[in-house]
Amino acid sequence: MFGAKVTRLQDGSDGERNGVGSVRRLNVGPLPPFEETVTEFERPSRIVYRITKGSPLRGHVGVMTFAPDGRGGTRFHYDIRLASPIPGLAAIVRASLTRSVDKGLATVEREA
Repeated sequence: MFGAKVTRLQDGSDGERNGVGSVRRLNVGPLPPFEETVTEFERPSRIVYRITKGSPLRGHVGVMTFAPDGRGGTRFHYDIRLASPIPGLAAIVRASLTRSVDKGLATVEREA
């Protein structure tokens, strides 16, 4: 959804592929790779992850929740919190993520 190359490094320690302890490496364009680790997993409704390696972002937490929408589909809510000690970087990343998420979700909706 973000135009990133994703490599699974480790499945969750709870027996779930995307469960607690699951680690993924993401490569986004020319930027250095970074790793995300799942910290909470509640099938089928919630995934929480943090960037744990290789990023200038600090305090990054992503929370994805999934719920029935009442029409046979799924309501998806994605909350991402981040900060950076580099002035302006968090705002740039936020704008880029917002564009990528909007574009990716439009593609999912169109192809569903």
